[in-house]
Amino acid sequence: MDQLAYILERRWAMQQKPYTKKNIACFLYQVLKDELQEEDTTDLTAALSLRDLMECRVCAWPIAQLFTKGILVARSCDCFGLEDVVTDAQFQKALQRLLDPQSRVVVPRTKTPSPYLFTSQKQAFLLWDMLLEAHRHTNQTQKPILVDLRSPKEYEQSHLPFAKQLELAQLIQNPFLLAERDFDTPIFLYCQKGLQSQMAAKLLQSYGYQRLVCFALEEKNDQ
Repeated sequence: MDQLAYILERRWAMQQKPYTKKNIACFLYQVLKDELQEEDTTDLTAALSLRDLMECRVCAWPIAQLFTKGILVARSCDCFGLEDVVTDAQFQKALQRLLDPQSRVVVPRTKTPSPYLFTSQKQAFLLWDMLLEAHRHTNQTQKPILVDLRSPKEYEQSHLPFAKQLELAQLIQNPFLLAERDFDTPIFLYCQKGLQSQMAAKLLQSYGYQRLVCFALEEKNDQ
């Protein structure tokens, strides 16, 4: 592990300066996946509190993962600080937490106001049916879009009728994949537990989409 740390330090030293938190997030996330082969977490509740999370589409997913795992810390309770300059000491500390999970920071899960509708399956289905019927009977209503944010394998095993499969990472890379720039299109997002659907809704809302509904296949009272 000491040898890996030395290699990573040398590799980091070759990165273009200034070293910012968004740069270190992308760098360490790549190490986490390629060198350590650590799985992504799906519980990204804590990252939803970071108001600047979606300011960088490329680094949003790495930041959410490293912040939630307690490897990188935020500037404040609601701001990560993407452009903050990282000192050598801060990099060393982050590298230590990366390589030693026992030293990672425990990140509290916080509840944040939702700029979108997060609801039950039943309510989502009712709203979906209403919008679909409205679209069929008038040209003034946009046809709703249903998106399954789970993995392709889970989607192939079972999915809701009319749903298209799209992973959150793809949406982060291009938030306009679903409806170009038609911000009035109703978009319904779902995943297994509702966390990724809420992140996707927050992302789309930050780009101007106004009619967003998200829900979970696995609801609390089903557990």
